[in-house]
Amino acid sequence: MTETEAKSIHTLIRELQSIIKNSQEQWGLNFPKGQGDKGDKSDKSQTNIAIANAVHTFGPVNLNELFEEIPQKITLMREIITQFKNNMLTGIQGSEQSLSNYINQLKKETERLDSLAELKDSIKTCKSLALDACHDNSTAFKFIIQQIESLGKQLGLLIYHDTGEPGETVLTMSGAIIVLDIKYDEILNRIIKVVVSYATDARQNDKDDRVNNLLTQQLSDFKQFNLFKKNLETLKTLETMSKLIQPVDCFHCIKCISNDIKTIYEKEFAITNGDVQKILTEGHGIPLFNVDRVGPSIAYWAPKHQIMEIDWKFIKDIIIQGEMHESFRSLHRMWISMEKSRTPHLFLPPGRNQYLLNDELENEIELMENYYISPELPEVQFSLLQAPLKFLHPKEDSTIFASALIEFVVWLDPPVYVSDNVARHIGSYAGIVNRGYFVSSAFQKKDPQTLSLEQLLIEGIIPPIKHSSTSRAPKIIHQWEKKFDDSLYLQVFNLDSKCNTKARRIDRIPFSNLFQVYGLIKILRQQLLFNKLYQSCFNSSTYKQITITRPSKHDHAEKISPDAEDAEAKIQIKVQTINSPTGLSLDIQLPSKIISPQITIHLSVTILHEDSLLCYATGFGDISNLNEELTGVLQTYQDIPMLINHLLNSLLKPQNVEEIKIEETKLEETKLEETKFEEMNIDGINIDLNLDEIEEIESNMMIDENVMNSYIVSFN
Repeated sequence: MTETEAKSIHTLIRELQSIIKNSQEQWGLNFPKGQGDKGDKSDKSQTNIAIANAVHTFGPVNLNELFEEIPQKITLMREIITQFKNNMLTGIQGSEQSLSNYINQLKKETERLDSLAELKDSIKTCKSLALDACHDNSTAFKFIIQQIESLGKQLGLLIYHDTGEPGETVLTMSGAIIVLDIKYDEILNRIIKVVVSYATDARQNDKDDRVNNLLTQQLSDFKQFNLFKKNLETLKTLETMSKLIQPVDCFHCIKCISNDIKTIYEKEFAITNGDVQKILTEGHGIPLFNVDRVGPSIAYWAPKHQIMEIDWKFIKDIIIQGEMHESFRSLHRMWISMEKSRTPHLFLPPGRNQYLLNDELENEIELMENYYISPELPEVQFSLLQAPLKFLHPKEDSTIFASALIEFVVWLDPPVYVSDNVARHIGSYAGIVNRGYFVSSAFQKKDPQTLSLEQLLIEGIIPPIKHSSTSRAPKIIHQWEKKFDDSLYLQVFNLDSKCNTKARRIDRIPFSNLFQVYGLIKILRQQLLFNKLYQSCFNSSTYKQITITRPSKHDHAEKISPDAEDAEAKIQIKVQTINSPTGLSLDIQLPSKIISPQITIHLSVTILHEDSLLCYATGFGDISNLNEELTGVLQTYQDIPMLINHLLNSLLKPQNVEEIKIEETKLEETKLEETKFEEMNIDGINIDLNLDEIEEIESNMMIDENVMNSYIVSFN
């Protein structure tokens, strides 16, 4: 085997290592080499937890591509070694030993090169950190240009340099379809302009200044270089799939999706008279283009407090123009792209630019020969439009479509924590629930190391516990406290350890048609609203860690007795999840010196539109008449502490407390009279008592009024 062939094996090994390393980073496994074996148990436990929560069909890594690339690399290495054995060692005495020696030599060489490669990576990291803090713009800028060239070569792009005006240079990176021209000033050390163009005639009209502006901005700021890298990788991936899987044009497919989401927004904008907030939370979402990532995305949800901070009158004009605004980054978005698939999918022909059926211009009957007409399902239909939208879905037996092992994918920004049931629901709407790898890799087995939904929603809030070997180690209590200025009482929220909802983190969702995306939006909105309510109780700003030192035999009991007066000012609240994300239950215990009811509030989270939140309260006398009022508060603020504060202000006013206490006392006295007469009729013996005898019995009864909710009756 030649030296070139030997290096090719090393190259394949490095590529395989790179694939695994990149996957580990996306899964959150950024631990040093050897830590998995020599690290302490707590670190290893955290690693297992990260693996358990990250590796599934909707995780950050495309398992389809991973399952394809790893066997390919291994197969190529086997072919090279087999070729060497058959061509070079055939008929040579001791060839088996020679092959074994050669493999060992390759292994040693690979280890040496691997060590050098790791050293190079470390040097690059140190250089990057140094340049980040460097005030010498010239040095930092030269490094950025080097990084751009290196990135282009890694992606297989051809690199050219062209010097124009004095001090100005154009760096061109050219592929089979995409061409990137980066114009920069070597004297002023700045990026002047990035221009993306296309080498094919079909894509000449796809030039977009918004893409150019986005890449120029990201390349001008070294801190955004990783975003620039991801966007360039996206463009190259679309090019590669378009080239290898002809005649499917991935750029055309993305353009069809862009046209659809823009058309749907225009329909809802006209019906709602420009109510962009309503479209965001109750409609098909807001179309955004080239916000951080190249291509279309949909803003589909935001919590109420963020919605109230945005100037929507100003924003709606920017949306119509397709421009960028900083406030878009505060919205929950799904970015649409394409990736490899294990199953074939059909795509629109070049002559059609939309999946959406236009009832006014198109004949549905004529299209039925080649398309299925897929209307929005009633359970995911949005009420803003009078009639459900209709989407075209290519028929498998039609000859006008191209089939390819690629599919659309939405990336959620930020990722969303969902229950397992919701993840299954998502799989159903995305059309992948019946794939074998979906069931086996994601939901067939329950890993004991996975975090529950409740744990994921408070992830990073509770600091790590330092274990102590002493018998008098302090006891740690975790609780969350909230107090409002207009209230005398401190709300204390406690986790219910019995609530352990199986959960997944959703980063990306493959799909084949846009109507599936709108079903996903409705499901995700329900889960996000549930998560927001839960995190309004449990968040970093309200977290408090209480340390209780275990007393020794010499300590006095009174030193550890709780402050009774302080306890009376606290409202204890236990939060329970009920079939997430459909409901929450709040068990509220008021101070006993005021009155002793146990209030229970049930919160129902639905995927309806205007009534997505419903509130039902029981206890503290008859407070069901407050349900409508409490529901209004919850829908307005989406904040449980504010809901409880409103309830306390309504109920714990002196006049309200006295009125309810009088009503409860009268009710208990009535029940007491009924119970007394029932006891007089024991074993079917009727005892007739006149009024004087009843009064005599009542005079001998003592009622302990200090005991709430249960009256103790004794006879002298």
